[in-house]
Amino acid sequence: MDNIKNIPCELFGLDTEKKIPDNSEVLKVKNENPNYPFKEVNCPFKEEFQKVFEGGLGIYCDKIRKGRPNALIGNCSLRKYNHRQKEHENWIVCPHRFLHESTIFKDAKIFFDKKNNLRIVKEIKIGEQGSSDFMMFDYENNKIENLLSIEIQSIGTSNTGDIWDARNDFLKGNLKNSYNFGINKKMSSKTILIQLLHKSEVLKKLNIKTLLVIQDNFLEHLKENYEISRNFRKQDLKDQIHIHAYSFNKKNNEYKLELNECISTDLEGLHLSTKGKKTSELKIQSIKEPIFTRIKEGKSNMI
Repeated sequence: MDNIKNIPCELFGLDTEKKIPDNSEVLKVKNENPNYPFKEVNCPFKEEFQKVFEGGLGIYCDKIRKGRPNALIGNCSLRKYNHRQKEHENWIVCPHRFLHESTIFKDAKIFFDKKNNLRIVKEIKIGEQGSSDFMMFDYENNKIENLLSIEIQSIGTSNTGDIWDARNDFLKGNLKNSYNFGINKKMSSKTILIQLLHKSEVLKKLNIKTLLVIQDNFLEHLKENYEISRNFRKQDLKDQIHIHAYSFNKKNNEYKLELNECISTDLEGLHLSTKGKKTSELKIQSIKEPIFTRIKEGKSNMI
């Protein structure tokens, strides 16, 4: 597999290195009418939480192609070659992929004194700041106590046309060695840090802690570009904001999530963490030089 650079690891919950089972409903996608795509493909990761996902799309895959007629693209995870690190990285691109085997929820039990009566629900609105992906809590004697808000951030992609091509090649049993899609770490980091800040400010007033679930390689990106290392510390359960970072690699012929790092901070620390690194080193000349260049190239307008 060393010659593989960029390729989906999983599509429709299936390992792309393996043949599609003959009885798989995914084969119905292969023979779909292009104008009326088949969308009733169960997501194996949502299936583990059928009661939670009742209503709407339920346990069906909801990773669609944005172009009409919104056919399922079905991408769960990708392998992308990191030219700077000179190594392959596995990236989860659908948040539901984090649900497998309840790993993230089992690890979140450390926030609770009682471990036997814990429940989760999804998408609880937090005022005007959006919704919590999941809310985990004690439920005993008809009482809801010790709430924990859980946010899940997968990675964004670019040039998804190539992922679409890979999806179709996989269905035909003819997956290529590499596809030219991209990983959009910058957009994903901006999105989650601002969301986390706004939601955490509201939840703190209600004495509800926030847990962000991400991958370990995404955490490394956050550390490189934001003041995370300076303002987060080794996990202290008394803190308001927590990050659980997971590795995602194949073990015993199956992709597994394993908790790799736990860090935390307070609300002030999260505020400070959202500042980009090296902004204090910026010089005015670095702004003026490209402006002068565009003036010389005739790429400016008189107002």
